[in-house]
Amino acid sequence: MPRYRSEQTRESDKKYREAHRKEATSRAKAWVAANPEKRQETERRYRAANKEKMRLKKKEWRKNNPDKQHAAARRWRVNKHLGVDEFNALLVKQNGLCAICGSPSPRRNGSTHFTIDHCHMTGIVRGLLCFPCNTMLGLVLDAVEILRKSITCLEKNHDCSPLC
Repeated sequence: MPRYRSEQTRESDKKYREAHRKEATSRAKAWVAANPEKRQETERRYRAANKEKMRLKKKEWRKNNPDKQHAAARRWRVNKHLGVDEFNALLVKQNGLCAICGSPSPRRNGSTHFTIDHCHMTGIVRGLLCFPCNTMLGLVLDAVEILRKSITCLEKNHDCSPLC
């Protein structure tokens, strides 16, 4: 591809941009503030046209910032169902223990917080659970009847349990 601008012109343009960077930044910020809908639409179109690029960029960021990623995921989970104060109040109410098994630990590698158990139909929070208890409820799809049958099965075969 032929060059249409000389090296000297490109250097001159670069120096101008560097000298006027603050002005350009303030103009751009003012435009964004004045045109939020256009900005959102532009971002939406870009993300739609560059899905794979955006996915890889997010994956790279999560890999390079595991602490920020974990904190952001936690904030999202807590804020979706409970406020931070409500979460802490519920934890105090449960004496810092899992609502099902009574474990004082979330029992998941790298995790320091309990999972917020909630009804997927109503969104009502039921309590804070350790990872295994939350997984158990998820695997049975919160079906009380399956849990009852599981208890019956365990009671019938109580003598063969390795924990007995």
